[in-house]
Amino acid sequence: MSFGDEVLSDDETNPLYGVLAARCLLDHSVIHLLPWGCGGAQLSIGGGLGYWETYCFHDRRAAWAAFATWDGTSEPAAWARNPFTGRRGPCTCPDCERERKLPWNQPRVGKDGAAR
Repeated sequence: MSFGDEVLSDDETNPLYGVLAARCLLDHSVIHLLPWGCGGAQLSIGGGLGYWETYCFHDRRAAWAAFATWDGTSEPAAWARNPFTGRRGPCTCPDCERERKLPWNQPRVGKDGAAR
């Protein structure tokens, strides 16, 4: 696989089976688009020893759009969650909005009302 190559895998004999798509970057790292959750997708970037960054998307169309435009530097658009850090992204789907309102996702405040 070399820079600019894209691979779409739907053949069980292919070593990339289960990967929706893969794209090689200039630094020889590879972006993989993988199925995630119920209809979502994850965008992962890595090299030969695994992934060093992963972003999950609730909407597979948003994941495909991010796959097509993401260059592996900053963060892709419209991601929902980064499982390595637990951070929530800029996704505005109803699932993300509901999770943001859960008690354990609220900022902590002390007895004096100041944020901690």
